[in-house]
Amino acid sequence: MKVAITCSVHSFEAGILRGDGKPLEEGLAMLYVNNMLLETYNLAEKNKILERLPEGDVRVEIKYRGRNAGLFNTYLEKSMLGLTIYSTIYPVEILVRNPDGRAVGGASLIVEDEMGVIAEAVSGADGTIRLLLPAAENYNAILKIGNETYGFRLTVEKSKSLSFLRPAPYKMGFEMTIVASAINLMISGYAISRLPRGRQQPRREPRRVRRAPRI
Repeated sequence: MKVAITCSVHSFEAGILRGDGKPLEEGLAMLYVNNMLLETYNLAEKNKILERLPEGDVRVEIKYRGRNAGLFNTYLEKSMLGLTIYSTIYPVEILVRNPDGRAVGGASLIVEDEMGVIAEAVSGADGTIRLLLPAAENYNAILKIGNETYGFRLTVEKSKSLSFLRPAPYKMGFEMTIVASAINLMISGYAISRLPRGRQQPRREPRRVRRAPRI
């Protein structure tokens, strides 16, 4: 007696995109079927998944430079074709300019998170730094322009364009400018604290009371 075992097999096709809808061409897409890793795709070589899979739970995890960058879950009971999976990777552009508005080329940017450096980029001739980052809060960014270094926090929720205006240093140098500004602020604060509050009345001498002589 022959026993026939049937197993449903379906087609699964999905493209991996950035958060802004453009193809994600860096990172990994990990395909799980019923909690078992079936395949890992290098998105630099191929950013589309096309497989024949058995019926069951399907999960796609997206990794970008070791960070979680997207998750897709579904139960496959029929073929799914032309599916789009959006990652949480977004483009970030920072325009670096001098005080006179001219673009600053050659400015280097380093972006870090709790795992370390995640992105490095240099501004082109147009002064623009271009990089990709996963959506996250409180990135630490360090911008270097020649011998000057600036630090700031960066939050990425979607595609972002920023403008960085380089402070204008005095002839004494950028570091001395900061010190001088702090001193001026202290002097200004002291002067403000010494200002009288409202118009004060002139001080009057106490009146002398004449006493009648004793008789």
